[in-house]
Amino acid sequence: MVCRLSPDWSDEVVRMAALNDNYRSMCHEYGMAVELLDRLGRRNHPSDVEKMHELRAVIRGLERHLKNELLVSANSEKAI
Repeated sequence: MVCRLSPDWSDEVVRMAALNDNYRSMCHEYGMAVELLDRLGRRNHPSDVEKMHELRAVIRGLERHLKNELLVSANSEKAI
């Protein structure tokens, strides 16, 4: 799911997920949140509106963290 978010960085996403437990957990959380949002959207039930807003916020936050981790990793690789 994260590879779809940053297709140009997919190799780095896979590498980071393999080496970093925290990054792998964030990738897993991101995938679960995106899938749940998709299911709720297809269900289209009025009682899910608030949950969908919350999920969108969680997804945006995870996207920022995941992308930031990729940039930090890429910058540290260049510094070596």
